[in-house]
Amino acid sequence: MNGSSLLPLLFLLIANPSLAQNEGVKPVQMDLYYEALCPDCTGFITNQLYPTWKALRRFGIFSVSLYPFGNARETRLPNGTYQYTCQHGVAECRGNLLEACIIKSANFDANSYMSAIACIEDEVQSGEAIEDAVNMCLRFFMPTKSNSWVQECADGPEGNRLMHKIAVRTNALNPPHNYVPWLLFNGIHREDYDNEATTNLLGLVCSLYKGNAKPDVCTNFIHI
Repeated sequence: MNGSSLLPLLFLLIANPSLAQNEGVKPVQMDLYYEALCPDCTGFITNQLYPTWKALRRFGIFSVSLYPFGNARETRLPNGTYQYTCQHGVAECRGNLLEACIIKSANFDANSYMSAIACIEDEVQSGEAIEDAVNMCLRFFMPTKSNSWVQECADGPEGNRLMHKIAVRTNALNPPHNYVPWLLFNGIHREDYDNEATTNLLGLVCSLYKGNAKPDVCTNFIHI
């Protein structure tokens, strides 16, 4: 390992020297099951998830996975592909597909896709059409990813296969989801976690983290 690759770690430990005590502690894993045009999902992503992710991303205590499907319905067609019906109409089905393709294009790494997804959700919350929101947010936050590739993915067999995998995962939730956003923390769904996450996700994540030392940003937001 060369000296330059150590700089981010050294900076982190200088800023928060006690974090060295957390070596080997797993981050809090949050899985979000949502719909692209669901107002509650959009509000959660823009008001809680994105600010929390930005606040904690450099400390390695919070990991996120997104699954855009929610309350959609899947029908298998005679040719082996799948057709989708979504709670908020055709535009939402399109949004789910586009966001799933964006997530895949980032190799499912939230550090690469989170800003773009949050941007898209913020734009559609403001009334922007999903296609326009995707085009604009990709240019700003994922400029190395082609909007044409994302569109091609959503229009073709790749997007259909991807959405089917997300549908299978969503429909296999135990307990089954009965609303969105539906949250799992470290693989577990709890109503009290859901309730707190909608108002104080940062505090909840800081509380759930098992490391002996927590970053300074947790101090004023810790879960009670």
